[in-house]
Amino acid sequence: MGMTSFLKKDINLKILSLVFAIFLWVYVYYKDTPFQENVAITSFVVPIEVKGLSSDLTVVEMQDDIFVKVRGNKDIISDLKAGGVRASVDLSNKSTGTYRVLVQASSLVEVVSVEPKAVDVKIDKLIEKNLDLFLEFEGKPKSGYIVDKDSIKILPESVRLKGPGEIVNNVYKVTIKLDISNADLSLKKMEIPLVTDKQGKIISGLNVKPSEVEVRIDIIPDKMYKTVPIIPSITGTLPAGYVIKEISLRHATTTIEITSEEGKSVQSVSTSPVDIDKKTEDFAAKVWIVPMKGINIINNTVQVVIRIDKKIDSLKTPLRETN
Repeated sequence: MGMTSFLKKDINLKILSLVFAIFLWVYVYYKDTPFQENVAITSFVVPIEVKGLSSDLTVVEMQDDIFVKVRGNKDIISDLKAGGVRASVDLSNKSTGTYRVLVQASSLVEVVSVEPKAVDVKIDKLIEKNLDLFLEFEGKPKSGYIVDKDSIKILPESVRLKGPGEIVNNVYKVTIKLDISNADLSLKKMEIPLVTDKQGKIISGLNVKPSEVEVRIDIIPDKMYKTVPIIPSITGTLPAGYVIKEISLRHATTTIEITSEEGKSVQSVSTSPVDIDKKTEDFAAKVWIVPMKGINIINNTVQVVIRIDKKIDSLKTPLRETN
């Protein structure tokens, strides 16, 4: 059999074998020669996504991200963003505890390697808890001013915490810190609640709702003053046929300093009793203003003037002589 006859025999099969051999050579060449002009390799730092975890559970501890190496067409690689490479762990059917879980990576191009291949994952129960807010002041008001404690308002008065059970159960209190340094006016501010443990250390990793609360306070003068009327007090009895015509005060009002909560309700003050027993003529008396709880009286004495007169029906009308 000549060479010509051999080449003509099963020509189609021979052509197909040649094409396959060329394709295989091209594949091996480019696969084992990644640094050719049209092939590139690069690495991405990729955050780890959690899949399949029950809604009443949460991840407490896990490595944040991993390195993923990919290979592909140079043009595709150059346009590939971090979002084009993804990594995840499947936590389906997992409960509370610590597990070592394989990391799965995917991309638009070939994933060459994942480092590390597995990560440790700690899972805890997800719980919620309501806590009242505490207000703490930082700094001091302007000299001569104080915080009016009755005016303090926090809206709302409590927050709701949500997070891993071991973290939520470690919370001691939730605090609002308000800076009142050199303040001399009413304040209205939005503040962030601070979650702390018993040692005062701030606790993070919890969802706090609302994330901001409104605080309102009034900054008032350290000494509060108010002007109130003076009510004279009388004791004793006038002789028969005499009446009090008028009672007057040298000063009808006085200024008081409010020193405590009780003092805020004081609307008037009274004098010590003025004795009118057996009096038949006008007279003046200097008396004390009676002390009251919660106030200081700036001027604690006052002069009371009492005018006395005879009753009209006690005056005798002279008789006229008749002819």
